[in-house]
Amino acid sequence: MVSNWSVGRDQACPDNGAVVSPTCSGIVQRPYAFASIFRQLHGHWGTGVLRDPSYGNATGGSAPAWSATAVYRIGQCVTYQDAKYCARWWTQGDVPNAGGVWAKS
Repeated sequence: MVSNWSVGRDQACPDNGAVVSPTCSGIVQRPYAFASIFRQLHGHWGTGVLRDPSYGNATGGSAPAWSATAVYRIGQCVTYQDAKYCARWWTQGDVPNAGGVWAKS
């Protein structure tokens, strides 16, 4: 039985949970640690679950490259100039190394 679980919160918030958000958890964990349990069921992630494209990749879970045209929500991480940055709130077009919306992690 699974209760009180949300796929959107199956990843740690930036700054070890210092940010409160409905899209991440205050628990330090690997992204999608809980959802990966269900992957054992014939390799299916389940209806309505969108798999993070960087989950389980060969580079050890590095974030996808930043795109000026992409929309990022709180907690989403990107790679920019060989560094990883996570969005503190909704953003589009803000350069990660300029501070503000992005936190280097």
